[in-house]
Amino acid sequence: MTNRSTIIGNDSGSVTMLALMILVLLTLMGVSGINTSSLELRSATNDHLYKLAFFGADSARAYVMLNSDFYGAQNIDTTTPHLFPNDSDPYVPITAGTPAPFNLGDSQSFSGSVQYNREGVPPRGSGYDTSKFRSHQYAMTCTGNGPRNTEVRIEAGFYRIGL
Repeated sequence: MTNRSTIIGNDSGSVTMLALMILVLLTLMGVSGINTSSLELRSATNDHLYKLAFFGADSARAYVMLNSDFYGAQNIDTTTPHLFPNDSDPYVPITAGTPAPFNLGDSQSFSGSVQYNREGVPPRGSGYDTSKFRSHQYAMTCTGNGPRNTEVRIEAGFYRIGL
């Protein structure tokens, strides 16, 4: 039996270089994926914080609609807005100072103001007789606060019909 040994002349390191290049390419793709995931996580967190603050401001809007003292006959002065909430009596608006925000839990709170703007005729199509009834127009500013000092402000106008 004869022993044959064949020597292949591929000791130039091309396979090692190819493996190293593939490894570098995979590493760059991994780093890019981590950066993208980190950016998307920050974006989702910011969106979540904004929504929490927005829901706080929306709660303030509902708070005003449930408390007619904000837009009743007591609030027909164009110079003094009614601020809310009132810690001593939540159903009574205050007209001076800065009220403490109403705490909703989970670092959410709201506050705001209702300002009487003017008196006018009822809007067209409202079904009210313009010679008998008047439209009282208001501007409402609701501020919602969320975690990490997130703040959202909603401004809305509304009216009530009265005599």
